[in-house]
Amino acid sequence: FLPRQFHVAVVENSDVSHVSKAMWLFPLYLFLINIFVMPVAFGGLLLGGSQAEADSFVLTIPLSQGKHLLTLFAFIGGFSAATSMVIVESLALSTMVMNSLVMPGMYKFNKMQGFQAMLPWVIINVKRITILGCVFLGYFFAVFIGEFYSLVDIGLKSFEAVTIFAPSILLGLYWKKGNRNGAIAGIAAGFIIWFYTLIMPALLKSGILNQEGILVYILNSDILNPQALFSLKGLDKWSHSLFWGLLFNVTLYVGISLFTRQRGEDERQALLFVDSYSPKLITVQSSYSINQIEDILGQYIGKSEAKYIVYNFIRKNNIDRESISHNEILRLRDEAERVLSGALGSAIATIIFEDKFTLTAQERGDLSSSIKQMTDTLRLSRQELAEANRDLAYLKEFSENIIESAPVGIVTVDSGLRIKYWNRHMETITNIKKTNASDKIITELLPWINREMLTVGRQEEIIVKAASLKTFKVNISPFKDPSGGFVVIIENITEKIKMEEQLMQTSKLASLGKLTAGISHEIGNPLASISSLVQELKSLKTEPEESAEFTEDSLNTVNIHIDRIARIVRSLGDFARTSSAEKIPSKISEIIDRTVNLVKYDKRFKNIRLTTDIGNIP
Repeated sequence: FLPRQFHVAVVENSDVSHVSKAMWLFPLYLFLINIFVMPVAFGGLLLGGSQAEADSFVLTIPLSQGKHLLTLFAFIGGFSAATSMVIVESLALSTMVMNSLVMPGMYKFNKMQGFQAMLPWVIINVKRITILGCVFLGYFFAVFIGEFYSLVDIGLKSFEAVTIFAPSILLGLYWKKGNRNGAIAGIAAGFIIWFYTLIMPALLKSGILNQEGILVYILNSDILNPQALFSLKGLDKWSHSLFWGLLFNVTLYVGISLFTRQRGEDERQALLFVDSYSPKLITVQSSYSINQIEDILGQYIGKSEAKYIVYNFIRKNNIDRESISHNEILRLRDEAERVLSGALGSAIATIIFEDKFTLTAQERGDLSSSIKQMTDTLRLSRQELAEANRDLAYLKEFSENIIESAPVGIVTVDSGLRIKYWNRHMETITNIKKTNASDKIITELLPWINREMLTVGRQEEIIVKAASLKTFKVNISPFKDPSGGFVVIIENITEKIKMEEQLMQTSKLASLGKLTAGISHEIGNPLASISSLVQELKSLKTEPEESAEFTEDSLNTVNIHIDRIARIVRSLGDFARTSSAEKIPSKISEIIDRTVNLVKYDKRFKNIRLTTDIGNIP
């Protein structure tokens, strides 16, 4: 009765033998799966787990034993199963909606002007909207209600909902007096009971419904308590809901079916269901011939497939094609309608083969081309979707390879600053594994990244020093997405900074070599002058007064030359000395003066006059 099982077992079933095989193969499959469930359940309970945690036993058991790879393998398997469940379920439901609701509705507008041009757009987008609607309904239920219940509890709610359709389907298959009115009344009553006894308490527990007021008073009353409806006690909530739901469902279905008359359409549909594979002849006349049925089928599923279906029907029933009876024609028509139902939906298939609709050749041709275009459009959309999925998978793998191969660390964080991606190079520069970093807050994992850096909302690039004495260049870029988040690129530049410092020191030493000639010349001149004055003082043989005056002048000159040499040496020392990383206030004028004085000693500036005019700059 589940949508995907109904779609595969009923809508797409082409042979009754498939049902016969599924009757024993599917229960065997379920039995074999549950053989492996029991050891996991017992193991989880023996290791101290509770029934509320049973959903995660398959992960917590290997994790408690230190089997991290096995835990990861189980998680990936569960994720894959959940993904496939969402895909198959949404596709099955969207196909049902398209076949049973959308396509019959679109057929009513077939003669409207511009309908053919709109048809592809309508089909593709309605199916997309249906798929998105199914997925998001499940997501909203998980967010607002699912967190208060286990997976088993949610599954049992779903199975209880499926039982609403059981009386109508089972009785409709084997009881010919059941009619449309009884089925609708029974399903409606079952749905109301299911919603009141299971969903209403869930809405109250999750806080969606206000827990005060008249509604809460009704739910807590003795008669209308959803856990003890009509004062029935002693049953668990599942048995309680199932009992009342089936009671009202079956009672209304049988009662209203007995007290209301079947329409002609109801009788025909009942015969189609009950005797769908029965060899008994139905004494109803048909206006179709075997060739017409084959031609109609060929217009929608292809001529070769149509011929095979007709041939297979004739062979199985030992019918002579040339002398086929009206009853056999009607059975062949019903078989063809059943085949078309799997491709186009029961409503469209009924319209195509309904005798009471008199269609002209042009109208039948328009209907044929319209539905063929629908089928081609759906087939094309599936092909385009498959190609898009392949391209998306390739781009995802390609981009991940680029990120993993990048020589810098790349991290992505969400709006809550929790790490969502951690590439291989980040493991190298931080010695933190991806598994240990995932879903951690980045500012707690990397304390040298300030939280304020990630709240600016614009691209930032900063240099930070970690406690390990490593230096990192951090580039932070916000996501261009409403959900928020950041991309953080981290580069270890410790060695680069060391090399830059060494290169700067080497550059200074190279510049000193160029200045050597000029400096040696500048120092040599005053030294030669000093040496000459000293020699003259040694050989001086004049009067004491003249000697004292000459000696004083010579000493002043020597002092000037010594001061000049001292300035040269001091400037050279300031330039060559390795600077510390400490930043202190300095006067710009002094820096410029020292630089200009040093440059003057270079031979290349011998014929150049340097003038500084910096005003009152501090």
